Amino acid sequence: MSRDRTRRGGDAPWMLRAPEVVAIAVAAALAALAAPAAADPSYARPARLAYLAGALRAVRELGAERDALDDALHTDARRRCRADATQPSVGCLIDAARARCDAGSPARRPDCHLAADVALTNLLSESELVEEATRVRLLDAGGDYRAAMRVELARRRAALAADMALTQPGADAELPARIDRYCAARGRDLAWQRCAAAIVWYIAGYPRTGDAP
Repeated sequence: MSRDRTRRGGDAPWMLRAPEVVAIAVAAALAALAAPAAADPSYARPARLAYLAGALRAVRELGAERDALDDALHTDARRRCRADATQPSVGCLIDAARARCDAGSPARRPDCHLAADVALTNLLSESELVEEATRVRLLDAGGDYRAAMRVELARRRAALAADMALTQPGADAELPARIDRYCAARGRDLAWQRCAAAIVWYIAGYPRTGDAP
């Protein structure tokens, strides 16, 4: 795919090539969980559940600011982290997210870091959830590529959330445990952290904003 074609769509080449996705960790919890969770689903389960409960709360607390944070991190990936040329470094994305959160209210900073952690994991996972053929089709359609991609990602995340609800039924209070069981069982086709971030972002965000497909 040419660089001109990619720039016209308003996103970066690394977003369209389906690169190897790297698990990021703005929150210290995910740093301890990401790699072991994929290799051993039983590893540190209490810590995983605590992380999921906190992430669900943090994304819910964003309310209408959820999409604004997502868009801001995408902008930082392109401008600050030079994603127009290559896949942005994890360190640059973490620094950008910290700067965004640190500029806000100190009382909300821990939740902002958790929500940004989920958003960045989703950012780095987009090309895995949406295959290249679909991304190219959205790009060729013209218009606002980011908006079209957001709709497509919402559909994919909704499908994951629906499958989780069917295969791991239970009460809302059990949601962290249900997400953990579901994503651990996905095995090789979708890493735990990518699966969990997608479901958390959808469940905690869309019911509040009312923009679910």
